[in-house]
Amino acid sequence: SVYKRSLALRDEWKKNAKFQVYASDCVNFIDAIAASVGLRRPDRARLFPQDYVNRLRDLNTAAKTN
Repeated sequence: SVYKRSLALRDEWKKNAKFQVYASDCVNFIDAIAASVGLRRPDRARLFPQDYVNRLRDLNTAAKTN
C-alpha cells in the first residue's frame, strides 16, 4: 500500500539518484516521498531543505485541523 510504495521509491532513489542541486537533491527526495504518500506539497522554488520541510509540515498540519 502507501508505505510499501514509499519504501520502493526510497530504494529507487538509493540506486539511481545522483546528487544534483535542484534536480536530484534532498528536497527533491522529500518531495517525491511526500507525493507518493499523498501529502500536500509546497512549491519547491529554491527553498533550503529546512524551509521546505517546515512548509510541508505546515501545509499538512493545517489540512488536518481544517
